[in-house]
Amino acid sequence: MSRIKVCINEYYKRKDGEALVYLVTYLRRKKVTINTRVKVDPDRWDAVNAIVKGKGKEIDDINLMISNCRSRLNNIFVEYRLRHRELSTEMLLKEYATQSDCSSFYSFFAEILNKKKGLNAENTIKTHETLLKKLKEFCPNLMFPDMTSDFVNDFQKWMKVEKKNNANTISKMLRILKIYINEAIRRKFMTDSPFNQVKIKRIEADREFLMPEELIILIDKYKGTILPDIYRETLRVFLFACFTGLRISDVREVRMQDIQKETLVFKPVKTSNINKTLRIPLTNPARMLIRDAAPNRVYGRIFKMDTDQSINRKLKDIFTGIGMNKHISFHCARHTFATIFLREGGKVQILQKLLGHYSISETMKYVHILPDDTEEQIKVFDRFL
Repeated sequence: MSRIKVCINEYYKRKDGEALVYLVTYLRRKKVTINTRVKVDPDRWDAVNAIVKGKGKEIDDINLMISNCRSRLNNIFVEYRLRHRELSTEMLLKEYATQSDCSSFYSFFAEILNKKKGLNAENTIKTHETLLKKLKEFCPNLMFPDMTSDFVNDFQKWMKVEKKNNANTISKMLRILKIYINEAIRRKFMTDSPFNQVKIKRIEADREFLMPEELIILIDKYKGTILPDIYRETLRVFLFACFTGLRISDVREVRMQDIQKETLVFKPVKTSNINKTLRIPLTNPARMLIRDAAPNRVYGRIFKMDTDQSINRKLKDIFTGIGMNKHISFHCARHTFATIFLREGGKVQILQKLLGHYSISETMKYVHILPDDTEEQIKVFDRFL
């Protein structure tokens, strides 16, 4: 283990009278000095214990910063030793300048998550933040060596038993955790994945959707005059998604300038980091809903929308009020668009383009949930008699 000394430059003081704290270590018998950028009052410096003497929050914070700097340098030595990599002075200085405290899995997680912001959809970021919050609640201090198959199994059990999370939530949390584990392995902070021993159960979510006659009931409800404005606005955006297949994040961001010759042309929010543009022809119902939402607007967002949670609550109220017994959420609109499109004779390949799926297998899931029209469809052979 390399010895690390913490000291101050007593011979050079800044204009404010404070001195900088340095870390001193040796690499291949050569002295390496690192400026921590932490400033202290030389008169309060305890050279024996390498801390600032005194009491109070400010003193505690300064000592914590010094301790973190020392730990950060020590972690670099540990990481290189565990990864059996040779550490040069140049690499040591570079690692210290750029590397976060990656012995902590949470520091690593936060670093990667921060890079995803602006690239991934807001809801995706929130889901990743939820996982981080759950992990910290389950295990306040988590280091890479702790990330074993036993840890993952215990975390999975804790989510189920203590947090009462359903199978879908647990599966989603583990899939996201696996993303970060794979990135840690790619960066050589880990050598083996705990998911080599732990298999994630793939849970097929229930794809609730509306039948054509149910969609007509909702349209009639929207056209009526008995709905309060806040519910009418919610139903409007839901119906728009039923006629376009858009996710709630896309409906929220779609703008008037995205409409080109009766076609909606835009990049989906969920895949905004990938150069993919969707082109969705606007049907008569979709155009009507746009006119209602923005009758005199030529620029800016089309729809006025509450939070996702508020919209889903209002949708449940609306469906309950008209006696539709559905496990409803906004995503039901996307499923409705897909199932009605296929049921009315639309091609799976075209639906794939409209929904923005990269894999045809993802679109094929809608084929499997279509209502069984076998008895009616087989009657096409009656015409041969």
